[in-house]
Amino acid sequence: MASGCSRLASVIAALSALAAFGCATSPKPPVELPTAEERRTAEAAGFELPPVRNARDLLSPDLLKGPLYAVDEKVYTDGTTHVFTITSDFGISHARGDEMLQNRLQEIQALAAMGKMSATKEFATAAAKALTSPF
Repeated sequence: MASGCSRLASVIAALSALAAFGCATSPKPPVELPTAEERRTAEAAGFELPPVRNARDLLSPDLLKGPLYAVDEKVYTDGTTHVFTITSDFGISHARGDEMLQNRLQEIQALAAMGKMSATKEFATAAAKALTSPF
């Protein structure tokens, strides 16, 4: 019984993480990028713009692409922090900074594991039992 309850609690926590991950997904990077015209104007005036880096220069090959995700080649900056774009089986998301990238990649792995677990008979039995028992 405790095993089923702890598994159900794990699944509920994972579903919460999935909801949070889903809310964080967006195809638009969280950095305002200058348009081509703004870039030309700034460069002509002698202003330096935040660079766009290549992910290959920043990450090890094992972090660039995994079985469930790929990190976009272009890495934008806001002048101080790298902003990575991640395309995964769960959608497009962004990670502001190297540590957040590590977190997002771990979340993707956890979501995949949850998806496999939620398809098991044990999950269905525990969910049914939880729904029919009083709070």
